[in-house]
Amino acid sequence: MVTRKSTIGIRKLTAPLPRQGGLALAAFAGALVFLLCSIQGKAGEEQQNIGAPEKNSQHSAEPNSASLFDAWRVIRTKAADGVTETTAILRVADVLKSDPRLAGLMLRCSKQGIEPVIVVVEPYSPQARPKITLRADDEELYFDSRPLPTGVGLRVPADGLSLMSGPWKGARELKIRISDGDTEMNGVVDLAGLTQAIQSLGDCVGR
Repeated sequence: MVTRKSTIGIRKLTAPLPRQGGLALAAFAGALVFLLCSIQGKAGEEQQNIGAPEKNSQHSAEPNSASLFDAWRVIRTKAADGVTETTAILRVADVLKSDPRLAGLMLRCSKQGIEPVIVVVEPYSPQARPKITLRADDEELYFDSRPLPTGVGLRVPADGLSLMSGPWKGARELKIRISDGDTEMNGVVDLAGLTQAIQSLGDCVGR
């Protein structure tokens, strides 16, 4: 189920990563190991860094496209046959504005197209049905999500390309809220460079 609601815009904050940023990245990497194994059921992970590593300095007033692209990472996993490959792009949540339990955003190629997945550090039970709110600029979307088998990924029932061409178009960041009973976590993922990064999903983009 998806509903829409207009809200005020989100103010952009740019600053160097704090010291705890390394812990967030480590947690994110650990969550991805379990998440990616659930995609094809077999370890066989290959991570590709796109461009040079992202710097911890403040963005310039007019950042170039290469620097924006750096923040997205491409992950490829192979199935047990050693041939079939699944591709996803990933971005870590802004550690200054995010709950440490929220690891980041994944867009992965699926049979239906491009599937958004919210990556978390603490696994959800298979029976959990967390409510997800995604806000970009002045628009909110609401979803009933389902955990992936490993529990560290929450599937968003929406087409990634439709989100990019619609409510996410032109937005600098995506604000995420996950509600599960009395538990709630919030975070922000920078969307800069997403239009370029999505091309890494190849044929999936054209479905």
